[in-house]
Amino acid sequence: MNSIDDVRQLEAVFETTITQEYLDEYGHMNVKWYAQLWGWGASGFMKRRGLDFEKDTEFGIGYWVLRQIIDYTAEVLEGDRVVIYGRMIARSDKVMHNMYWMVNDTQGKIAATSQVLVGNADLNARRLISFTEEVGQRLDEHIAHCDELGWYPEATGGIELGAGKS
Repeated sequence: MNSIDDVRQLEAVFETTITQEYLDEYGHMNVKWYAQLWGWGASGFMKRRGLDFEKDTEFGIGYWVLRQIIDYTAEVLEGDRVVIYGRMIARSDKVMHNMYWMVNDTQGKIAATSQVLVGNADLNARRLISFTEEVGQRLDEHIAHCDELGWYPEATGGIELGAGKS
């Protein structure tokens, strides 16, 4: 697993403190909340790349999750402060491979990771489409910046860019 120091070199895209409402019957954060927090983190990450879920849908563009792999590595408890960091690993003409880390700042641990294959979708035609040249350039710049950090995400290998090319 990547170190917490490596992950903290990335931009924080969402943070919150876990309250009672997030807990399950075992006293730790319920799985359904991980999905919600990943969504909020992904939204923040994408906005920083110039991709805005709400704004883009007005133009018939959306971003479909084609595959997601989540690993849970440490408990998150009530009162814990969690921060989500994001990084784009790679992209193709129509899809991007992103990775997110949920860091439990209170415990000083990586609580979970999420790898996501996301497709650029034409919401009217209901199919994947190519990123515009402008968007592609911004994504490539982000990937190059992250690659300069000197470490690479320890991904599962379960996501390939060839998926979802239709």
